[in-house]
Amino acid sequence: MKKVLVLILVALMCMQCAALAESEQTYDLSSCEPLKITLPLPNGITAIDTVYTEQWMEMITERSNGLITFDYSNSAALGSALELMEGVDMGDYDMSVIDLANFDAYVPQVDVLCLPYIIKDWDNARAVYMGEPNAWITGLISENMDITVLGTIGMGFRSVISKDPLTCIADCKNYLIRTPDLELYIDALGSLGFSCTSMSFSETYSAIEAGVINGMETTLNVLYDNGYYDVAKYILQTRHFFACSEVIVNTSFWEELPEVYRSIIADSFKEIEAAAWDYAQTTEESMVPKFEEKGVTVYEFSDEDHVEILNIFSDYWREKAVKMGEGADEMIETLIAMQQ
Repeated sequence: MKKVLVLILVALMCMQCAALAESEQTYDLSSCEPLKITLPLPNGITAIDTVYTEQWMEMITERSNGLITFDYSNSAALGSALELMEGVDMGDYDMSVIDLANFDAYVPQVDVLCLPYIIKDWDNARAVYMGEPNAWITGLISENMDITVLGTIGMGFRSVISKDPLTCIADCKNYLIRTPDLELYIDALGSLGFSCTSMSFSETYSAIEAGVINGMETTLNVLYDNGYYDVAKYILQTRHFFACSEVIVNTSFWEELPEVYRSIIADSFKEIEAAAWDYAQTTEESMVPKFEEKGVTVYEFSDEDHVEILNIFSDYWREKAVKMGEGADEMIETLIAMQQ
């Protein structure tokens, strides 16, 4: 089964790449000079946003006839996601791909899209991040920072892996898990009953193995790629957050580029964006049988639990939005309507 799933995913990526190649167009580069773009990434080599950023860079270099190249790194070699975002804002780096939640210190309204359970499913996620809500947020980012957002890469829903079976909200009460040191994460998991503690990602595996904590939360592909199935044998698909990365460029740098370079970069990402979203969704859907092959039991919340979850968070959404700044409360109502 695992080999079949791998072959399906590889075939999908090959089909996507072939479709992208067929759509290539020519550009007038006669007056252009060579350009090297600094593009550091915070995530590792297997992360979906890293994989598709690398494809995007290759496409840009090919379409520019080798005139555009990249000074590239990944795995947070040059700093954390927050540090890289600030580096792009200050012009230290030209581009990066950063999880949206990192922008809230500069644009508090971004947390509207990062609220727990505000994204219902993949169709809803696409509608939000390809539509009015994300356009509003990226406009605010451009107004408040020297950053332009070129597009998004959906990363998937976050769930909980644990050493003990968790099958419903009642099982979550006082269960100790690792969460990022972010208020929204602690609020979300705490509201479900979890006892939350923060530690670095690099320490989490050994902490679960040693019994210091009982589990952690992140996307399924990250859990699988890092081998958490060896230290925890249960997953509860809580889907409490939808992770999405924004592709960003320093605005001053962007505006100084030749128009043809901007076209190559933007056109290429427009094609990569759709492929990345499709691959992220397909990858997430393939994770359950892969975990089951590793001896992991996967649970879902019941319909009754989902009703309780909406009751828990509907007032929370509105309370949080009031504190986020102008327009956030109206956007919450838009997002709630989009869930229907």
